[in-house]
Amino acid sequence: MSNLVTNLRPSPSRASEPSTASSYTEPQLPPKKEHVNALIRDICSERFANKLSAIFYFNKDSTYVSPSTWNFFGDYWIGLCILETGCSHHLLKIGDPDELLRVFAHFKPQLWNFRIGSSMGTAGSRLTLIVTHNACQPIPVCISRDIFRGKVLAHAAGYRFALCGDDIRSILGNEKMMTRFVTEDRKKLRVAEASTVPRLTVSLLGAKLLKQSLCLMANDIAFVLDASEVLGDEEPGDIVPLPSLFTISHALHASLEAVCADVEHVHLDRCADFYYMEQDDALESGVDF
Repeated sequence: MSNLVTNLRPSPSRASEPSTASSYTEPQLPPKKEHVNALIRDICSERFANKLSAIFYFNKDSTYVSPSTWNFFGDYWIGLCILETGCSHHLLKIGDPDELLRVFAHFKPQLWNFRIGSSMGTAGSRLTLIVTHNACQPIPVCISRDIFRGKVLAHAAGYRFALCGDDIRSILGNEKMMTRFVTEDRKKLRVAEASTVPRLTVSLLGAKLLKQSLCLMANDIAFVLDASEVLGDEEPGDIVPLPSLFTISHALHASLEAVCADVEHVHLDRCADFYYMEQDDALESGVDF
């Protein structure tokens, strides 16, 4: 999608100037894992592999994690993500203060609308930054783009970023950032100025984002397939005998562990930060978040 922007990394010397696009350079993305595609095809049948949109594997933190960090909403790189069925919707990380600057600098007001939403979890509530295209263009979601060759997993109505307490105070202290919001949203930010909500360190893919997909969980692998392809003229069992999924899953998980050391070291904090559901006006107005 030509109008979608790329997540860019700010220059350390100019990080205080979020409105100056020339001060940003492209991020250093991690090495691609294209060879994992061949690994999957060796273990699964060719027919089954062709219908896969994504896979997630159960890691040492007991979390279904993407085997690659080449994960994108549109052209915006979201980094490591997890499949979290306890989260109703997607929730994207703002990994550090520089990334907050990137969001504001590259989602231009000529193309994008900003508003403040809220999420409720077992640990309390947090504010979210919701970014939607002015022309309501859907956002293609590609998980492990290097492995699945850019296959679209789903389409989102917009970006939904998790705001921590530090992010809220940074926005309140920046007049240019505050001009992106209507009066009601500014009030929400001011009310939450003393927030101590921690920063989200990984992006979450919730159940609603996968509502058009067929998710098969067997042992330590979650297979995500395009439901329209699978259920068109065939039954799932015609593509792969369901009992075989457990054998396939065991073999695939063992192989993935050997090539996913870069995501295995990531500690995923389970302090209820991953269980946030949308509780704002978006649902009432029918916006698909």
